[in-house]
Amino acid sequence: MKQIIYITLAKNQEIEVWKLHDDFSLNLLQRISTQGEPQPIIISKDKKYLYIGVRPKFKVYSYKIKADGTLTKHACSTLPGSPNHFEIDHTGKYLFSSSYHFNCLSITPLDTLGIPRPVTQTIKNIFGCHASKMNCYNTCLFISALKKDCIYAYNFKKNGKLLKNTRKNFMTNVNFGPRHLDLQKCNNRLYSVNELNGSVDIWSINSFSNELILLKNINIMSKNYCNAAWSSDLHISPCEKFLYVSDRIENTISIIKLEKDVQNIEKIGHIKTELQPRTFSINSTGENLIVVGEKSNSFSVYKISKITGLLELKNTYSTGNRPVWISSLML
Repeated sequence: MKQIIYITLAKNQEIEVWKLHDDFSLNLLQRISTQGEPQPIIISKDKKYLYIGVRPKFKVYSYKIKADGTLTKHACSTLPGSPNHFEIDHTGKYLFSSSYHFNCLSITPLDTLGIPRPVTQTIKNIFGCHASKMNCYNTCLFISALKKDCIYAYNFKKNGKLLKNTRKNFMTNVNFGPRHLDLQKCNNRLYSVNELNGSVDIWSINSFSNELILLKNINIMSKNYCNAAWSSDLHISPCEKFLYVSDRIENTISIIKLEKDVQNIEKIGHIKTELQPRTFSINSTGENLIVVGEKSNSFSVYKISKITGLLELKNTYSTGNRPVWISSLML
């Protein structure tokens, strides 16, 4: 298998395609103009297409992924707001676009040829709509509302619609600002990173009602740190034993060891990394973590210890100007 890395460059209005080799060296395969400022990217469930959200003309572009990982432009569709996060349901038929500045979430159907069709539904008044995450059963979408210190849950139907009258509200503490979400399937838990507070909330999900119960809050900032946080991204390792969280004030990635007993979940360490680490990616085998620095204009590759979960820096490469999103694909 080969690993391909996709990085969006907001200032350059480009996407870079890199190949990662077994010795952790990389070579640049391709650089493409995105005809606008690229923001979120996501790979289709069948690994045949890459979707990119752009602004100021709000669109989602689809690109065909060739056998070597390089891209060819395929199609596009208009979005109702500036995209900052994408999610795809488990069937691969629907793309959810969160818009922080336009306070909405929209649904774009994806056909069998990977073409994004016109938006079929827009949920408005989700203030600070930053990200979404589908539950294990493809029946409920969780959405973060950063400006409201809230996570919403909407029932999702097989016809691709969210039922607005089923919305449930789950509040964080005041001024926490929930941002990105991830799901731990083995324990049916939702993890949310709080941008303004520098912490992670751990939620239990009721499998029948999709109610969330807050189990624990974990601080990711340094012990002596008392200034404002600016936490951004989080991802659970494929083995579901470790959680990684980035913060853009301290320029760190924290490592949290996950346990079945929530009382035993704790932060086990952190590393200094790129300047302003807005997003990062873990490959599907759980062997490496790659983080982009929005201010350093570079990205770093770390080897993940499958025993301890700790990170070992293996390489750093320069990118174009203002890398804001990264995704990894095994081919």
